[in-house]
Amino acid sequence: MIDAMLRQPHDPGDHPFVAHTLDRAPLTIAAVDYDLGPPDVAYHDTVDANYHVATGGERTPWNNGTTYRNDGVDIARETDGTPYVSDFVTGEFMRYSADVAKAGRWTVSARVRSAKGGRIGIDERGVAVPAGTAWQMIKLADVDLPAGPGAVTLRAIDCSDCEVAELTFTPR
Repeated sequence: MIDAMLRQPHDPGDHPFVAHTLDRAPLTIAAVDYDLGPPDVAYHDTVDANYHVATGGERTPWNNGTTYRNDGVDIARETDGTPYVSDFVTGEFMRYSADVAKAGRWTVSARVRSAKGGRIGIDERGVAVPAGTAWQMIKLADVDLPAGPGAVTLRAIDCSDCEVAELTFTPR
């Protein structure tokens, strides 16, 4: 909330929610730890705010999970309290930043589930998310990242009920 009130009005860029460094060991980033920043820069959600004051309409929830963060991305919790991104639907995206210690090639995977199945990716093609209610790891892509600040953007290419728990970067 402090970031939204103090930094964002004066800085239209994105910043890591949690500082991460890609080095020699695999790195797992919680899906809910996407970058801080304004909509359409750090993330895109089909409903990212409640405009009832400006429109005179009724107050309706815009974050379907109403937990963990206060922007439009829908976040829910497992029974053990672990947060995950829910209602990740076609056209939405989240950006994840990290400092890359040394240039290299990384395999990016995600732990996901979707009762109906779908398609997500860090490129335009994406990969299939098989239908099912259990969490499953899927390989998204192999990426080459230069040393220094780096980022990938996870996109819902064709989803109506995709959920994402985490992204894992494994050095090749």
